[in-house]
Amino acid sequence: VSGNDPVIYTYRNPVEAYLSFLSRVSPVIVWRPDRTAVNEILQHVLTQRKLRMDRGAARNVLWLRYEDYFGDDRRRLDTIMEFMGVTRSTAEQERILEYVSLSTNRARSKDIPSNIDDAIAFHKCENTTTGIQGHHINEATQGRVGAYINNYPDEVSRIRSARSNEPLGELRLFAESLGYAV
Repeated sequence: VSGNDPVIYTYRNPVEAYLSFLSRVSPVIVWRPDRTAVNEILQHVLTQRKLRMDRGAARNVLWLRYEDYFGDDRRRLDTIMEFMGVTRSTAEQERILEYVSLSTNRARSKDIPSNIDDAIAFHKCENTTTGIQGHHINEATQGRVGAYINNYPDEVSRIRSARSNEPLGELRLFAESLGYAV
């Protein structure tokens, strides 16, 4: 995030992001999700802090909260175009909306090379053109807001009761700092 270029920063409830990751951890992979996944998410604390400081120094930052735009790609596109000061024809906008649609991304996330085992595709496969991970779209949740919190009540309880100096407690504090109730 160096420089002073405008930034569009999309974020999601860190607890949902963590639980989404947990839903993808395969028994094939040795993983410490309580520490590794949380650390990956918590790196965004510093990124967001830097962007907030830069915003005070005249850097334009558009904060797109995933939950505010889920299921409303048109509104998200309009917000981005306004932020960037660009206009596009109706046909161009329709192409963009199709390109970023859930159904298109779901199809991309199923496009796994034959030499990659399905069980590890989320961790080992990324479409280099689109950046979509293998099986990125969870068929059970379809990206629905709050789906993981509803599906993992025991893990949510662990997050709520974790001390603030523990990884899951830090995750909770980060979510709360972004305005999410945990």
